[in-house]
Amino acid sequence: MAHDGTRRPHNTLCVLLCRDCCCGTTRKHPDVDHAAQELALRAAAAESGGRVIRTRCLGVCERSNVVVVKNARNTYWFGGVLAPEQTNAIARFIRNGGTTSAPLELSFNVVPRRELTPYPCAYEPVTLPV
Repeated sequence: MAHDGTRRPHNTLCVLLCRDCCCGTTRKHPDVDHAAQELALRAAAAESGGRVIRTRCLGVCERSNVVVVKNARNTYWFGGVLAPEQTNAIARFIRNGGTTSAPLELSFNVVPRRELTPYPCAYEPVTLPV
Protein backbone atom coordinates (compact mmCIF):
# COMPACT_ATOMS: atom_id res chain seq x y z
CA MET A 1 0.00 0.00 0.00
CA ALA A 2 1.10 3.53 -0.72
CA HIS A 3 1.06 6.21 1.95
CA ASP A 4 -2.32 7.40 0.68
CA GLY A 5 -3.87 3.94 1.16
CA THR A 6 -3.99 3.02 -2.53
CA ARG A 7 -2.34 -0.08 -3.94
CA ARG A 8 0.85 0.31 -5.93
CA PRO A 9 0.89 -1.37 -9.33
CA HIS A 10 3.04 -4.49 -9.35
CA ASN A 11 4.83 -3.44 -12.52
CA THR A 12 6.39 -0.29 -11.08
CA LEU A 13 10.10 -0.05 -11.70
CA CYS A 14 12.16 0.14 -8.54
CA VAL A 15 15.81 1.11 -8.19
CA LEU A 16 17.76 0.26 -5.04
CA LEU A 17 20.74 2.52 -4.55
CA CYS A 18 23.18 1.18 -1.99
CA ARG A 19 24.48 4.00 0.20
CA ASP A 20 26.09 2.72 3.36
CA CYS A 21 29.51 1.47 4.42
CA CYS A 22 31.31 1.81 1.09
CA CYS A 23 28.81 2.42 -1.72
CA GLY A 24 28.28 6.13 -2.14
CA THR A 25 31.10 7.14 0.19
CA THR A 26 33.97 9.47 -0.60
CA ARG A 27 36.06 7.43 1.80
CA LYS A 28 36.12 4.47 -0.60
CA HIS A 29 35.52 6.33 -3.88
CA PRO A 30 36.77 9.91 -3.46
CA ASP A 31 36.72 10.68 -7.20
CA VAL A 32 33.06 9.78 -7.76
CA ASP A 33 30.33 12.43 -7.70
CA HIS A 34 27.88 10.36 -5.66
CA ALA A 35 25.27 13.12 -5.48
CA ALA A 36 25.24 13.51 -9.29
CA GLN A 37 24.95 9.75 -9.65
CA GLU A 38 21.90 9.65 -7.40
CA LEU A 39 20.29 12.62 -9.17
CA ALA A 40 20.76 10.98 -12.59
CA LEU A 41 19.22 7.70 -11.41
CA ARG A 42 16.32 9.50 -9.69
CA ALA A 43 15.59 11.52 -12.84
CA ALA A 44 15.62 8.37 -14.98
CA ALA A 45 13.34 6.53 -12.55
CA ALA A 46 10.91 9.46 -12.48
CA GLU A 47 10.77 9.48 -16.29
CA SER A 48 9.86 5.80 -16.35
CA GLY A 49 7.29 6.06 -13.55
CA GLY A 50 9.57 4.25 -11.12
CA ARG A 51 11.30 5.24 -7.94
CA VAL A 52 14.67 5.09 -6.21
CA ILE A 53 15.14 3.76 -2.70
CA ARG A 54 18.39 4.46 -0.85
CA THR A 55 19.32 1.34 1.07
CA ARG A 56 21.79 0.31 3.67
CA CYS A 57 24.45 -2.24 2.77
CA LEU A 58 23.29 -4.86 0.26
CA GLY A 59 26.14 -7.18 1.24
CA VAL A 60 28.23 -7.07 -1.93
CA CYS A 61 30.78 -4.44 -0.89
CA GLU A 62 33.43 -5.84 -3.24
CA ARG A 63 31.22 -4.57 -6.10
CA SER A 64 30.59 -1.02 -4.86
CA ASN A 65 28.94 1.20 -6.01
CA VAL A 66 25.93 -1.11 -6.34
CA VAL A 67 22.64 -0.34 -8.09
CA VAL A 68 19.76 -2.83 -8.30
CA VAL A 69 16.99 -2.38 -10.87
CA LYS A 70 13.79 -4.38 -10.49
CA ASN A 71 11.02 -4.39 -13.04
CA ALA A 72 7.91 -6.57 -13.21
CA ARG A 73 9.87 -9.57 -14.51
CA ASN A 74 13.50 -9.37 -13.45
CA THR A 75 16.00 -8.03 -10.99
CA TYR A 76 19.30 -6.70 -12.33
CA TRP A 77 22.34 -6.11 -10.09
CA PHE A 78 24.98 -3.66 -11.29
CA GLY A 79 28.32 -3.18 -9.59
CA GLY A 80 31.39 -1.02 -9.96
CA VAL A 81 29.22 1.92 -11.02
CA LEU A 82 31.89 4.58 -10.61
CA ALA A 83 32.04 6.55 -13.86
CA PRO A 84 29.44 8.93 -15.31
CA GLU A 85 29.28 6.79 -18.48
CA GLN A 86 28.31 3.76 -16.37
CA THR A 87 25.66 5.74 -14.51
CA ASN A 88 24.33 7.02 -17.84
CA ALA A 89 24.11 3.47 -19.25
CA ILE A 90 22.06 2.36 -16.25
CA ALA A 91 19.94 5.53 -16.44
CA ARG A 92 19.11 4.73 -20.11
CA PHE A 93 18.14 1.20 -19.05
CA ILE A 94 15.91 2.63 -16.30
CA ARG A 95 14.29 5.19 -18.64
CA ASN A 96 13.27 2.27 -20.85
CA GLY A 97 11.60 0.57 -17.90
CA GLY A 98 14.38 -1.96 -17.50
CA THR A 99 13.12 -3.75 -20.60
CA THR A 100 15.93 -3.05 -23.09
CA SER A 101 19.32 -4.72 -23.03
CA ALA A 102 20.96 -4.26 -19.66
CA PRO A 103 24.51 -2.88 -19.58
CA LEU A 104 26.00 -6.35 -19.13
CA GLU A 105 29.54 -5.13 -18.49
CA LEU A 106 28.27 -3.82 -15.12
CA SER A 107 25.86 -6.62 -14.22
CA PHE A 108 26.49 -9.55 -11.92
CA ASN A 109 24.51 -12.36 -10.35
CA VAL A 110 23.77 -12.57 -6.67
CA VAL A 111 23.51 -15.96 -5.02
CA PRO A 112 19.99 -16.10 -3.58
CA ARG A 113 19.92 -15.89 0.18
CA ARG A 114 17.10 -16.23 2.63
CA GLU A 115 15.60 -12.79 3.11
CA LEU A 116 14.32 -11.85 6.51
CA THR A 117 12.59 -8.78 5.13
CA PRO A 118 10.35 -8.69 2.03
CA TYR A 119 11.82 -7.02 -1.02
CA PRO A 120 11.39 -3.29 -0.33
CA CYS A 121 9.89 -2.41 -3.71
CA ALA A 122 6.84 -4.51 -2.95
CA TYR A 123 5.92 -2.47 0.10
CA GLU A 124 6.66 0.90 1.63
CA PRO A 125 10.16 2.33 1.26
CA VAL A 126 12.38 0.60 3.79
CA THR A 127 16.05 -0.20 4.13
CA LEU A 128 17.34 -3.73 3.95
CA PRO A 129 18.91 -5.25 7.07
CA VAL A 130 22.67 -5.66 7.16
